[in-house]
Amino acid sequence: MTPAPRVLPHNLEAERAVLGAVMINNASFHGAAALITSKHFYRDAHRRIFQAQWNLADKNAEIDIITVRDELERAGDLEECGGAAYVASLVDGVPHAYSCASYAEIVKDKATLRALIYNGNDIVSQAYEAERPATEVVTWAEQKLFDLANGHLESRLQDLRSSGRSLLADLEFREKNRGKVTGVETGFHSFNELTHGWEPGDLIFVGARPSIGKTTLVVNSAIAASRAGHVGAIFSMEMRRKQLEYRILSQLSEVPLKRMKGGALGGSDHEKVAAAMEIMHDLPFYIDDTPARSIWDIRSACRQLKAERGLGYVVVDYVQLMRGTLELKQFNRNAELTDISNRFKTLAGELNVPIIVLSQLRRANPDRPDPRPKMSDLKDCGAFEQDADVVVLLHRKHHREGGVTNAIFEKMRNGDGGTVNITLDRDIVTFTDGGAEEPTPPATTAPVKPRRRRSSLAY
Repeated sequence: MTPAPRVLPHNLEAERAVLGAVMINNASFHGAAALITSKHFYRDAHRRIFQAQWNLADKNAEIDIITVRDELERAGDLEECGGAAYVASLVDGVPHAYSCASYAEIVKDKATLRALIYNGNDIVSQAYEAERPATEVVTWAEQKLFDLANGHLESRLQDLRSSGRSLLADLEFREKNRGKVTGVETGFHSFNELTHGWEPGDLIFVGARPSIGKTTLVVNSAIAASRAGHVGAIFSMEMRRKQLEYRILSQLSEVPLKRMKGGALGGSDHEKVAAAMEIMHDLPFYIDDTPARSIWDIRSACRQLKAERGLGYVVVDYVQLMRGTLELKQFNRNAELTDISNRFKTLAGELNVPIIVLSQLRRANPDRPDPRPKMSDLKDCGAFEQDADVVVLLHRKHHREGGVTNAIFEKMRNGDGGTVNITLDRDIVTFTDGGAEEPTPPATTAPVKPRRRRSSLAY
């Protein structure tokens, strides 16, 4: 027996109720229009009628049986919609004209389910054709679903009166915790004084040239945050998991990394390592060392972790190693990184956690009078400095050695920024607060030998 064909999800009663409620109570149109457009309707006649109502609203005209009929007639759609009799019938049997937004929610929900089916069919078709590598098809599918999910997000518009209570509560919380960290622990007292902790929803870029210690800095910060109880995730596309774990173990145990990697533990090292391992065992800290992750991979993993364990912060090391989206392959790398940066900004708000993204810097210009990096030095993409809420740039005079390092808060959307000093101990791959820079020695010049004057006489 052949199964009956399945009908796409829809609710014609809800569609009629929206159209009828708008003609009974014009004020309800704006509530419906905030949720749906004509494309959300299943029946073609309903799409045309809602578009006619939208056109009338744009003109600040009355929306009733007569005006809607005239608008449809002007567009040549009246007969296609069932004529004047069908338009008039829409106001009959509307349960509650003031529940228009609720009916619109139903229309939107059914439209989303239909879109999911369409996308699902496209995904199945792409998988069967197998013209591209599976990883590319998965990335493309994730983007389709991501865009669908974002299109289904509810409006967050609130008037000041409605949001004032939560604002007052936040202000009172900050007053009670004056001088304390109100965001996510950064791991550095000097950073906390400037930022009050990494703020939920912020996008933070940390930039440095090779060997300065940008990975060390963010791992130190992440471990401090997790020790304070925040669940965190690091997506490491440069270092493998075991490399990171050894660094964390060295930091927590204060046993030099070189000694551990060489198997040369001695004295109290074993006890220190054992104690550090106990701390590591209990840390809510997750590592993903998959190379060349895409923004969709990271979003999917973060959403899953947040649903299962909660999520307090995210670290990405580093952005130039990320894979671009499939649709942007025809563009250059700058366009891909711009898209990645924009989506990280969106993701930070969606997850409501700080996202810390590491970035390389352009090669230093030897002719620049001030060798310290600037925000414009973030490599390959100008969007980083635009999208970022905070930009931290690291600088050290002798970059391949340890020692005092400038942490330059080049951008702080909600603060004044500034420069603080931190000190790198390369033995235990750890930054600590403070440290005084060595004074720059005065320039010395070699004595100038008198140049022999060349005679103009010819011999």
